[in-house]
Amino acid sequence: MKKVNLLTSDDVEITANYIPIENNERAVVLLHMMPATKESWDDLVEQLNNNGYTTLAIDLRGHGESQNGPEGYKSFIDQEHQESYLDVEAAIDYLEEKGIERKNISIIGASIGANLALDALTQYQSIKKAVALSPGLNYKGLSSEQAIKDLLENQKTLLIASEDDKYSYESILQLKKLKENNIELLTLTDAGHGTNMFFNHPELMDQIIKWIE
Repeated sequence: MKKVNLLTSDDVEITANYIPIENNERAVVLLHMMPATKESWDDLVEQLNNNGYTTLAIDLRGHGESQNGPEGYKSFIDQEHQESYLDVEAAIDYLEEKGIERKNISIIGASIGANLALDALTQYQSIKKAVALSPGLNYKGLSSEQAIKDLLENQKTLLIASEDDKYSYESILQLKKLKENNIELLTLTDAGHGTNMFFNHPELMDQIIKWIE
């Protein structure tokens, strides 16, 4: 694992865990929930690497080892949270610099990171797949509804939520109605929120990997 520092277009320093797979053309960007850090993806990262995927797990601004972390996010206004899309942009740019084409990048996010993952599909039309764990219709002004409406025909999303996580569960049901052909739903029971779902349902990691393949 290599720890790398990225600089966003608005001059925010972002720290990421980068694990390249030799001679690999496929990569996954991972976006954590709030509060959490890039390390919340460690178990999934290991399985992705074992299946031949380069991974880049970032600390969003105000979190972890990134600028204003680890607790700067607590004082963010909504606009500052929304500017995290520039962190995602920096991650994608970094992978491109390493020779991975956008069409071979998938985005996986949890909670607010899930909304950012969906937004990335609208920002990068050549990216085809995003996995959203516990998205909400709106987190801090980041609208998943608009992102889903803007999906191209060949862009696909896997939306995952647990029935006990009422807001996210109801959100994915509503999002499915907006563009049914672009969305696959995976619902769980008693699984919790975001990356916490991996603890009660470790098989979820295999399901995600099979889907992005």
